Amino acid sequence: MNDLLDLSKLDAGKLELQVEPVEILKIIIDCVRLVGAQAAREHIGISVHVFDGVDRLCGDSKRLRQMLLNLLSNALKFTPVGGEVTIDVFRRGEDVAISVSDTGIGIRAEDIPKVLEPFGQVENEMSHKHQGTGLGLPLTKELAELHGGSLTMESNVDVGTTVTILLPPDPKPAAA
Repeated sequence: MNDLLDLSKLDAGKLELQVEPVEILKIIIDCVRLVGAQAAREHIGISVHVFDGVDRLCGDSKRLRQMLLNLLSNALKFTPVGGEVTIDVFRRGEDVAISVSDTGIGIRAEDIPKVLEPFGQVENEMSHKHQGTGLGLPLTKELAELHGGSLTMESNVDVGTTVTILLPPDPKPAAA
């Protein structure tokens, strides 16, 4: 329900960011702790790699946490027992990139635009096992864009998916 409300606020131009310097590793660790029990139940490993000395960025800590939890939730949902989820933080030019990769079921390239649209879902054997609203990825994409950044998604069926949020070092929030 909160995702739907946040998307509505975004659409109406009413969601404002509280931008401040943020310790990105602290947010990542908090998010990993929140999903740790779920990962342990499914015997899914979670690893974190922070490259290039990236320790801080400017952004809205609440929304960064929300984006990362959405990506981790999806990665865990679509990764079979014994799989792996990896969080990488690195620089791409001046920007900071946060990637969440999994060894899950993946999706076809032609289905990626669909899952990035509100309520867009792809039918597969794991979507029947885990219900969702189809709002997590679209909301994460919108929040990344509100930070002045972007979201990209790469996936291969039966190999896994990588979703990367690219954020500028000093966000200039997107115009409503």
